[in-house]
Amino acid sequence: MNEQERPTVYEFDRFRLDPSQRLLIRDDGASVPLSGKAFDTLVYLVQRSGQLVSREELSRALWPRTIVDDANLNVAISTLRRALKDELPDRKFVATVTGRGYQFVAAVRVAPAGEPSDSVHAANGKPEREANAGSTAATRRRRAGALAITFVLALTGVAAVMATRAVRESPAPSRQVATLAVLPFKSILATGRNESLELGMTETLISGLNGSSLTVSPLSAVRRYANPEQDAIQAGRALGVEAVLEGYIQRDTNNLRVSVRLLNVSDGRQLWAASFDEPFSDIFSVQDAIAAKVWSELTPNVAAAGAQSLHRHTGNAEAYQFYVNGQYHRLQRLGVDGLRQALADFEQAVARDPGFALAYVGIADVHAILGVFGAVAPREAFAQARIAVDRALELEPDLGAAHASLGHIRTQFELDWPGAHQAYRRALQLDPYYAPAWQWRGILLGLAGRFDEAIESTRQAQALDPAMPGYSALVGMLLMYHRRYDEAIEQLTRTLEMDPELPTARVYLAATYLRVGRHDEALAQLERVRTPTPGSAGYRGQALALAGRRGEALAEVQRLEQESSIRYVSAYDIATVYAALGDTDQALAWLERAFGERSPLIGWLPWEPVFDSLRGDPRYSALVAQLDLSHSARSLP
Repeated sequence: MNEQERPTVYEFDRFRLDPSQRLLIRDDGASVPLSGKAFDTLVYLVQRSGQLVSREELSRALWPRTIVDDANLNVAISTLRRALKDELPDRKFVATVTGRGYQFVAAVRVAPAGEPSDSVHAANGKPEREANAGSTAATRRRRAGALAITFVLALTGVAAVMATRAVRESPAPSRQVATLAVLPFKSILATGRNESLELGMTETLISGLNGSSLTVSPLSAVRRYANPEQDAIQAGRALGVEAVLEGYIQRDTNNLRVSVRLLNVSDGRQLWAASFDEPFSDIFSVQDAIAAKVWSELTPNVAAAGAQSLHRHTGNAEAYQFYVNGQYHRLQRLGVDGLRQALADFEQAVARDPGFALAYVGIADVHAILGVFGAVAPREAFAQARIAVDRALELEPDLGAAHASLGHIRTQFELDWPGAHQAYRRALQLDPYYAPAWQWRGILLGLAGRFDEAIESTRQAQALDPAMPGYSALVGMLLMYHRRYDEAIEQLTRTLEMDPELPTARVYLAATYLRVGRHDEALAQLERVRTPTPGSAGYRGQALALAGRRGEALAEVQRLEQESSIRYVSAYDIATVYAALGDTDQALAWLERAFGERSPLIGWLPWEPVFDSLRGDPRYSALVAQLDLSHSARSLP
């Protein structure tokens, strides 16, 4: 092959990219697992290094014959950044140009494929010979590490921990696998299911296996494949992964039975299978054994990772069971009753293990949700949330989820927006793949009037958890407050196609319909909402008032006032109805009360369309100034 026929390769920072071989190699000689659209994304951006590539152009290049949702591109970018360890806050490879697209910002050197990669080693200040020697030494160390971990597992891993186990294995894949889906665990028996334990086992393994060497599909992406009749290979192909782990689990009083198998999606080969029959108290050893084997089978180049236990926040099996019960009830979206059950479960978890930091985060988040949704008075709900999150941070100061929850409390109740920004920044430094942190950061940016950035942050949450419809609904809400009503209606309609019963999507769609004069359609949406959501108490009265049905609107607002003496009804919601009725004095009086009670929606005051009629009133300006004086958007970086 002459010089011109050699395929082109690219070098940047510590990496060498060979598109013809679909290889990304670090300077230590290790292959970086990156496949599918993430690899194609890297090639496209590297070939246009320094140029701004719009989202539309990149989507067309990656999916030339298919119309795809924005979340697909977000997932590809997120997977690429994870492989490159392109962490926040300082992107040094792929930069986001807000509202426009992406740019590969690292310096790129083009070289023929046959040329030695001197520049990669030179970037570290090493001559080629020394670098090659180091690479050889690194290879010897990896081989020694692989032998060591095999020995450790033989002595202390699967064989020593498991009392009874049957194992069947096939040859390992010929190359390192980069993508995996842990399918929802199912019940071994048709009766006596423990759905929370099935969900918890799935979530624990997803969280524990996900990392720089292996990208694991998020829980929301795999939950749809919980049907006992689901074919694992078909699910893996639909998810676009290279391997799937499917499992069955049963708890019988104090005993635990687990059966798992690891499959290669491309040809259906079984790579490994095992069964465990243990005391329930050994559930953590079972999880560690499964994870160690998956790591060793799928990522042989980094098999030493299998020597580590999964990171866990409790060693108490019963506390773990109550925690997964809480997560299950929280994810089921069973309204206020489901949230209260989740709260009881999390409290039982910390009663059994007072050092269980993640369970305290669960307690904080449920209290905050109850406060934001108007089910509990904000001062009561957020006081309890703050106590719980402070305890979590005392126990684990570097728990990213706890910092995110702290930011949420500061945003929604304490109105400490600079402090909230710092908390989200810390949360994302510790765990840039924690979707709620991106979601809540998006709310903060929206309150600051930085709507394009707010939408971008929320879409990042979507990319990390693409099947979670709540993030899509939040994008619709932000579009509504930004007065991009047609886009908001389109976004929220798509959201309801994902989940027709999602209350927030219906309420935000109703709110948007009100802004464009579609009052009857707004009322129809509200009729289908059966649980409190942010602002939902006021939208029916607004719709009646704006539709000219003044008598009905007055009756509705009087009903809300009467109820507020019995249970919590947001003063902010009542103010919106009076504003729609054109009663400026009453609207402003109730807004004063909303400030006093710290309504979680008070931060939207400068952007709320229904208050447009108040904006010329000095009393309204004083309220906005009171909000901005201490918590100015300008103080956010």
